[in-house]
Amino acid sequence: QQNLLVVRNDDYTSDIICETERKKYAEILKTTHNCKFENAIWEIEETFRDIPGKINFDKLELLTPEELSVVKCFIVNKLVTNSERTSSLNNQISELKNFFAFLHSENIKLKDFNESFYKQFLKSNPKANIAPFIRFLNEENILDVEVQKVTHRKSKQRSAVEQSVIEQLDLYFFNLDGKNDIPTDVRALYLLLRFVCNRISEVLNMDIDCIRYVDDNYFS
Repeated sequence: QQNLLVVRNDDYTSDIICETERKKYAEILKTTHNCKFENAIWEIEETFRDIPGKINFDKLELLTPEELSVVKCFIVNKLVTNSERTSSLNNQISELKNFFAFLHSENIKLKDFNESFYKQFLKSNPKANIAPFIRFLNEENILDVEVQKVTHRKSKQRSAVEQSVIEQLDLYFFNLDGKNDIPTDVRALYLLLRFVCNRISEVLNMDIDCIRYVDDNYFS
């Protein structure tokens, strides 16, 4: 069992990913983003933001140590190969939380996951997109599972919001006569969605209290 990552968790042992591969991804993370692999939160510099984005693994507290290592290796791979935004990576982590919850509820070990279990998972989670993770596991020779295509029902074509509706919303959110006591942070959310064209997930993943004052007259 040389070069295997064997982590004990009560009576559970596993050799999901080899130690050499784990160290490789840990070194890539340290070199490219100066983060420690074992940390629960990674601060990632993003070219389009003045402050680091954060990748949070705290929501995966129910995963075994070896499962968490595999997920972290996957996220490093996505960071390096696709340069994905941290908000997108955090969404994928949430997807994987549901995936591992399914494995645990069905008492399935990751290395035993197969096409039958895959179809069973998609049947109960039809909108889940774990295909990138499954591809990664195949590339790492952890699994040999054909990636399933997720089919979604075609939704009705959506028309643009009528200008009259937008004007009513603007009047409601920006009425300063005191009749609509809307908290400032809620007004800020509406501003971001109204004028910056962010996705809702991107807005919800934005940092709070991140303004830095350069001097008395300027801030960034």
